[in-house]
Amino acid sequence: MTARRSLTLASAALGALCVTLPMAARAQGTFTIGASTDAAPKVELLDLVATLDKSGNYTMFSKLLMQANLASTLQGSARFTVFAPTDEALAKVGKAKLDSIASDSTQLRHLLQYHIVNSAISANEILKLKDARTMLGSKVEFMMENGRLHVNKAVVLQPDIKASNGVIHGIDSVLWPDKL
Repeated sequence: MTARRSLTLASAALGALCVTLPMAARAQGTFTIGASTDAAPKVELLDLVATLDKSGNYTMFSKLLMQANLASTLQGSARFTVFAPTDEALAKVGKAKLDSIASDSTQLRHLLQYHIVNSAISANEILKLKDARTMLGSKVEFMMENGRLHVNKAVVLQPDIKASNGVIHGIDSVLWPDKL
């Protein structure tokens, strides 16, 4: 039986890759994974909606965007910031309340537009801002509390999810506009 050890290779663009190699290969000191190149691998980003879908954590929000006919806006070339509640955050709202909002196209659009800013703003840029005007026209406020970035009362769980046309910040609760 050959002993195996894991070697973790990290890349800022690709995350981490874990490779298990036999001890004999480690002892030789050289490994080749893929083609050798001096250029960093090119990662092609998806649009905001495809990125939400692919993540697996924001599928309910993505479906609501499609239902409200906002998906096509977020698939174009304009740049946006999306504060996306996780599927768990949307589930906490409750099925009856979510179904009620989803059945009223105006309310649904207002709710979703309150989660979208008409420019791409990274978490570092947010730290320099007090607030930002949403697609709905109302403002969301930013603050640091206990070392965590907040949008209104929602905690940013997953900042800076990059997309080809903007950035997504995953949040732990739904943002509720005054108009609802």
